[in-house]
Amino acid sequence: MKVTFLGMTVTVSWRHRHGYSGLKFSHITDCIVMDGEKIVCSGHAFCSNSDQFVKSHGRKVAMTRAIAGFRRQERKLFWDAYHAEVS
Repeated sequence: MKVTFLGMTVTVSWRHRHGYSGLKFSHITDCIVMDGEKIVCSGHAFCSNSDQFVKSHGRKVAMTRAIAGFRRQERKLFWDAYHAEVS
C-alpha cells in the first residue's frame, strides 16, 4: 500500500508470524512503513494464546501503533488508503 504525505511516498507492508510456543502470545503482526529502503516507523500486534488469530484485526492494530506518532490528518491518509485497498 502506498501513501503520499509530507512530500514523500511511503510503502506500508505487513508481515504475520506464528508459532511462538512457550510465550504469552502465539502470533505477531508487524506493520512497517518505509520510505524507499529507510524504515520510517513500525508497529506490532501480539495475539494471545487464548485469542483467535485474525489477520485483518492484526493489521489494524499494528498500523494503529505504527502511525500513532503522526498528526491526525496524516493518520487519516493512511486509513483512507487502507480502506480503499481492502474494499
